[in-house]
Amino acid sequence: MTTNQISLVQKSWQKILYDVPQTAQIFYITSFKIIPSLKALFPSDIVEQSKKLIAIFDTLVNLRDKPKTLILTGQELGIKYFKNCEQPGHYDTAVAALLKALAQRLGEDFTTLTQKAWFAVYQAQATTMINAVNNVATTQSQRELS
Repeated sequence: MTTNQISLVQKSWQKILYDVPQTAQIFYITSFKIIPSLKALFPSDIVEQSKKLIAIFDTLVNLRDKPKTLILTGQELGIKYFKNCEQPGHYDTAVAALLKALAQRLGEDFTTLTQKAWFAVYQAQATTMINAVNNVATTQSQRELS
């Protein structure tokens, strides 16, 4: 991640914070269209879940310039969501839903550079989360073999 990408992500995030529920709604509608079975993993009233989603994204965006804290946070999130039936394939759905929500909310401000910056941020975070889950799974397997 470059400092320019971090700046683009942080600036674009600030532009959508005025109407967070709409952004989260687009994210979930898109996710459920891509993988309908995801809907069963969430409460029927998605409002509270939307607040949690936006809080997570807000934390991750604001930690972009604090890499050590960001990595630890990503690892914790990966482990938490794995326990809640998160599957590695869901990360692809989430990035598609995130990019669609950002594109709709930002309009013409969602430039190619901004899209690439968000994709880079998301990929880095997803990799951190997946690696944390894999480490936990390896550790558990080793304990079971002992």
